[in-house]
Amino acid sequence: SYPFLGFRLNGLVIYDDMEDSPSDTLAAIDKFTVTVDFKTLYKDKKIILTNLFISGVAANLYTAADGSSNLDVFGTSEEEEEPKDDESSMDIYADLQKISVKDINASYKDLSSGIDAGINRLDIELKGLLNYDSLDAKAGVKLAQVNAAIKTDSMDVAAYLKDINLDAVLAKYNDDVSADLTLNLKETQATMDDIQANLNNLKLVLSNVSTTMGSEGLGDLMAGFRITASDLSYSSEGMMTETGNIVMKADKATLAGDSANVSGFTFDSRDISLTLEDSVGTVTKAGIAKVLLGLEGALKLDLSDVNTSLAIDVEGTTFDQGGEDPMNVITDVLSLKADATIKDQDIALLAEFNTPSVTVEMDSALLVPGWSFGFTLPVETNMDVTRFNIKEGSNIRVNGQQIAFNANGTLGGQQIVAGHARIRTPRDLDIDRLISMIPEAFADALEGIDVHGTVGLDINVKGALADNGPVLDNASAKISL
Repeated sequence: SYPFLGFRLNGLVIYDDMEDSPSDTLAAIDKFTVTVDFKTLYKDKKIILTNLFISGVAANLYTAADGSSNLDVFGTSEEEEEPKDDESSMDIYADLQKISVKDINASYKDLSSGIDAGINRLDIELKGLLNYDSLDAKAGVKLAQVNAAIKTDSMDVAAYLKDINLDAVLAKYNDDVSADLTLNLKETQATMDDIQANLNNLKLVLSNVSTTMGSEGLGDLMAGFRITASDLSYSSEGMMTETGNIVMKADKATLAGDSANVSGFTFDSRDISLTLEDSVGTVTKAGIAKVLLGLEGALKLDLSDVNTSLAIDVEGTTFDQGGEDPMNVITDVLSLKADATIKDQDIALLAEFNTPSVTVEMDSALLVPGWSFGFTLPVETNMDVTRFNIKEGSNIRVNGQQIAFNANGTLGGQQIVAGHARIRTPRDLDIDRLISMIPEAFADALEGIDVHGTVGLDINVKGALADNGPVLDNASAKISL
């Protein structure tokens, strides 16, 4: 009705005449409706689209083994002259009350390349304002199923996605672009030969996305994101791994020119399991109850300037190896913290690792009965790793005993390594505790030795290791009992 002008098309079908084509329909549309603002078209020479409705779309593309296609019915297009500028051309705007595209189904089968793909029940809805300078719209996309496969004599790959939903709020004013997007994916499967991967209940949220899009291309990009998923599994010959819930998020991630920055990044995964079986049937199993990773940092994309902090906490780790020499390892908590910086060619790293309890059993013999373990390692080197400096403060801690060390030198050249190293005890070692830490299987070697008290060490060595063996410049050792 005035002032709107409408056009409607019902029941368009293009038939497929290829004899061996899997469908007799090349393309079809049940309903097509579009309306424009006739008043603005007549007075202002502007085309304003107000509504667009399409439903029941089908497309079936087919290529035979000899390369012929059901698209050949359209022939080949001749080269067209470039359109001349037309000063009377009209601007096209979309002041959309609604765009609705429902029930799109498409398939593509190519016998010459082994490709077989398709989509089922694609729905798209869009509402907003669109012209050459601005965009302000809400969009929703629903897709029931996507499948794709390539099968040849040398390849067998397939992927399957089910129940995809995308909701978006999009805006563009002049060069400024912003968006918020939420993607839900219920089920994903992928296979390649004997490899299979599955992922369920994937949800991706991109929030506060902002950038610029002008004549110089895409500008700085900024966004927060959150990804959740469940029941991730991966299997191949001799290997199977599974996880429970996964959560990955960042409060803010920025890509600006040649620099990237991330803040508030965390990764949380639960109930991880891994099973391996070798060619003789030996089974190895590993499990982790919880992994929590945190990251803050900034870097240049060429890695000439990096400043990052990493923290990893792992709970409930188990390792069980079968076979002739069975081994079992259990830890309650593993904690690693690391700070790394790169400035041009210089690298600095400070790492600290702790676990309050490690139990190791081998062939029914208890080798490590729940000891604590940890280390601190501040190190400096360069990009080529031709020099190193393990700084003061480096130490290893085992069951309450502590040994400190530091070293510096060079790597490569005529000598494999050259430099200075020192090993010492910041506090004296408890001899009785040291002896108690020796596994029972080796206890007979200490029969007849009766030493008690404490021991202190301070060992200094300077020299090199060359291809023909060690070269010692000088060495000193202090031992106090």
